[in-house]
Amino acid sequence: PTPAPSAPSGGGGDDDAFPAEEPTKLEKENNSEEDILYTVKAKYYRLSASSDGWKDRGVGTLKLYRHKTNGKSRMVMRNSIGKVGLNAGVAKGQKFEKMGGKRSSVKFVMKDDEGVCQVMLKVKPENLDKTVEVLEGMAK
Repeated sequence: PTPAPSAPSGGGGDDDAFPAEEPTKLEKENNSEEDILYTVKAKYYRLSASSDGWKDRGVGTLKLYRHKTNGKSRMVMRNSIGKVGLNAGVAKGQKFEKMGGKRSSVKFVMKDDEGVCQVMLKVKPENLDKTVEVLEGMAK
């Protein structure tokens, strides 16, 4: 006697299987209205309103932009698949606090959809001075 053919691994028949999903593809950014002033890899932290301390909001590529015609500045950070984690304008007169040593970060206050908050961007020590210099230049 030969054994009966076994069912394919992974469960029942095709009737109850989920359709195959296409992976999300984010289109490459095509921005002809803004100049990229600086690009650096950064880690984004946000001070929690519930006094839980600094919350890690992700790692990604931080790009600092200035609009070619109106001169407005902004910062955008995207993760490795291109999802936006931070998109904030830089106001004239905005203050940036450089935190050297082990922290190697820049701290500032910003306003977004969630309200006014403190933000910290951690970068490699060799990129800290340039990052702060460009941010301060954007706020002039």
